[in-house]
Amino acid sequence: MNEADGRETRQLLMMRDTLRFFESGEITISTAVTELKSLVWELETVSDDWRDHFIGEWFHLEIEYASALSSGITPPDARYPGIRIAVARMSEMIEERLDVNE
Repeated sequence: MNEADGRETRQLLMMRDTLRFFESGEITISTAVTELKSLVWELETVSDDWRDHFIGEWFHLEIEYASALSSGITPPDARYPGIRIAVARMSEMIEERLDVNE
C-alpha cells in the first residue's frame, strides 16, 4: 500500500468510526455531521460520483439536524428512521471503499 492509499484508508476508518460513535450515541448528530463533512473532502482517490453519492446521504443528516434546530426541538439521533437508512448507506459505501483499498 502506498502512502496515498494509506492516508485514504485512515480517512475512511475515521469516517466509519464517526458513524459507529453516532449510532452508539457516543457523539451527537452535530458532531457526526461536522466530522463527516470534513473527512469526505479529505479523500483523494474516490471518484466524484462516489463523493457526490456520499454527500447526498450525509445531507439527510444535515437536513434533519438543521430542521430540528430551526424548530427548536431536540435533534434526532441514529434511531430516527431516515437517519438510520442514511447511516447504513454511508457505512456500506465506506466498507466498499475499504475493501478496494486493501
